[in-house]
Amino acid sequence: MSKKVLIVGANGHLGHVVVETAFEMGYHVLGADLKTDRLDSIKNPGLEKVKVDVTRKETLAPLMDGVVGVISTVGLWRENHPYTFDSVDRQGNINLFEVAVQQGVKKVVYVSLLNVDKAKKAKVMLAKRAVEQYLEKSDLDYTVFRPSGLFHDFVEVFKPQIMKGHVRGLGDGSLIMQPLSPKDLSRCMVDALKNSKASRMIFNIGGPERFTYHEAISMVAKAMGEKPKISYTPIWMATALAYIINWIKPGGFLQPDWIEILTMDSVADVNPIKECFGIKLETIQTYLQTYLAH
Repeated sequence: MSKKVLIVGANGHLGHVVVETAFEMGYHVLGADLKTDRLDSIKNPGLEKVKVDVTRKETLAPLMDGVVGVISTVGLWRENHPYTFDSVDRQGNINLFEVAVQQGVKKVVYVSLLNVDKAKKAKVMLAKRAVEQYLEKSDLDYTVFRPSGLFHDFVEVFKPQIMKGHVRGLGDGSLIMQPLSPKDLSRCMVDALKNSKASRMIFNIGGPERFTYHEAISMVAKAMGEKPKISYTPIWMATALAYIINWIKPGGFLQPDWIEILTMDSVADVNPIKECFGIKLETIQTYLQTYLAH
């Protein structure tokens, strides 16, 4: 019988890919999330589904029964009362790992964010760095991944604007991006469950190619067969607008905290990943041809 792994955040885009990868690598999966509807598309008898709220620590112990490891992709895209970056991204993940320790689970894998060690005020980044610090002080065998933007998220940011014929970026278009295949990330995450070289390690991980913000927009537009107008908003102006818009209507798309994230180059040295996991990283061109064709 296959060993069972607990994947929390399994209903999200990345979590869904991790579940599929775990099956490919011979595991049974307990997929846990607030909702589990997206998991209905996975027709595998080795899948168990359970609804869980990581902010309720007292409910987490039964999830650990019989699992060989815990993988967490838990995180918010934006805050939505009563769920905040602090209650979910920080405390929710810490709850999960504390219960794992209590229940005798030895291995955990956590998805953080690139540049969290540089953040000064972005709440989501500070929350994720706090989880990393908890793991570093714990006795758990952990592996942390700090990914750059994933292919899907990367395209979804640009696609709606390209279809409208006008893309507005931040800064001057020179920020560097290193988009990453979610499948490559998921392979490393699942492999980390048993890879001794990944023990108590934090990995920055990005794709094999780097693009400026302007190059990235142009590449996606070309793949779509479009030629949108591209203009840029100075960082100071975007910051001011984000605060004004969220003061008028809290919870808008452009959160003030995200400005700090969007003003950092998203680059990662891929050599440690290649050396540890022996993986050949996928380029984005194949993904664009397949994804945009649909």
